Amino acid sequence: GRSALRDLPPECTDVLRPESLGLPATAVSTAAATADATRLFIASLLLLRRQIDASHDMILGTTIDNIDEAEYAATHRGQTDWADRHPLTDSADMLHAFVHRFEGSHVGEGDHTGYNNAKYWLAGGPKQLGSPAVHAVSSEMARKATMIAPRCVQAFGLVASSSPSLENGKSEEVKHIIIAGGGKNRTVSVFDGEWDGFAFVDACERAENGELSEEECDELRELQRLELKLFLRGELMKALEVEKGGDRNEDDQTKNDEL
Repeated sequence: GRSALRDLPPECTDVLRPESLGLPATAVSTAAATADATRLFIASLLLLRRQIDASHDMILGTTIDNIDEAEYAATHRGQTDWADRHPLTDSADMLHAFVHRFEGSHVGEGDHTGYNNAKYWLAGGPKQLGSPAVHAVSSEMARKATMIAPRCVQAFGLVASSSPSLENGKSEEVKHIIIAGGGKNRTVSVFDGEWDGFAFVDACERAENGELSEEECDELRELQRLELKLFLRGELMKALEVEKGGDRNEDDQTKNDEL
């Protein structure tokens, strides 16, 4: 029940306070949209610093200001309204998937590997979406992936491109089998032209297993950098837009450019 936020090394604690990032001090305690975007932005920074458990805690709603309440909820599951007051957004699900992909072959939640849990959250976790939620990061990845990682996109199908059905000649979606909880599996779909995060997870797993060339591994690293950069930028701009009513100034653009 102890939050990993309590055990961050001193060099990482600076990101826990919005004001240290140039954001309003009230950004994690005011409007829900502002709080979500700011918290996920901070969680992304923690992930960049390899503080995986702390990032995971923040995705689930924990902040430095509600840490006692979060720890109580974690040890009294079903006895508090924590989950109702901290619903997971599509952005939270996406970052949740990033965190588990970084865990790799480590066995964690539900006695599953990080890779399997990453796929679970890519499809909305308990929401059990039939395909990943539409998100600006995924759209940008589909658009830019071929330019920065042509070898991997072609070899591993990172941008979905299904084969025509032999029966009707029509193109069908790419299907993946993922865990569904409770020891069951289910099938999810990725449609033509979309970023295939499930295929990306599979490619990362193959890289960890030593199956890929160094050139392919370099491309996967570049894709991960792009993905997290896009996510960071998106959440930062959401926080600034909501807090300032959509009127961004030059200082806001500078923060964006620095990412």
